[in-house]
Amino acid sequence: MLNKFTAIALCIAATLVTGCQNEPETLRDEAEQAAAELEDAREQAADIVADAEEDAVETVADAREEAKEDIQEAKREASELVDDAEQTLEQKLNELGEPSGLDAPDELQPPQNQSPR
Repeated sequence: MLNKFTAIALCIAATLVTGCQNEPETLRDEAEQAAAELEDAREQAADIVADAEEDAVETVADAREEAKEDIQEAKREASELVDDAEQTLEQKLNELGEPSGLDAPDELQPPQNQSPR
């Protein structure tokens, strides 16, 4: 605890000594210092915005790539699901002794409305 107070006291003393050396003596000096601080703040703000924009571009690029991968995976899964369903149907039809619904003529199709002759 004593070490913390000592460290804080040293920090305050260093700040006061440094601050006193950099204190403007006239209003003109204060204005020049304020202008320099404003310029520094603008540069820091520009850096912050540039970093944020760069991060946003990377985030969007990563999201697009991930979305493309998700779509491809969904297409693969859907294709496998359809293939499995087709195979199951074909097996069931073969067990019944029926031709595959995929290759069968219109026998498995519902009858079309035909006009009476």
